[in-house]
Amino acid sequence: MSRKRYAVEGTCYNKWEEKFKLVRSVVDWTIALYFIIPALIFGAMYYRSL
Repeated sequence: MSRKRYAVEGTCYNKWEEKFKLVRSVVDWTIALYFIIPALIFGAMYYRSL
C-alpha cells in the first residue's frame, strides 16, 4: 500500500513540476516582452541620436 502512496505523490510532484515550468516560461516571455525588447528599442534610438 505504501508503494501506491509514493506513486501518487510522485505523480502529483510531476504535475506541479510541469506547472512550474509552464509558469516559468510564461514569466520569461513576459520579461522579454515588457522589459528587454523595449530596452533594446530605446537603446537603439538613443544610439542613433548620438
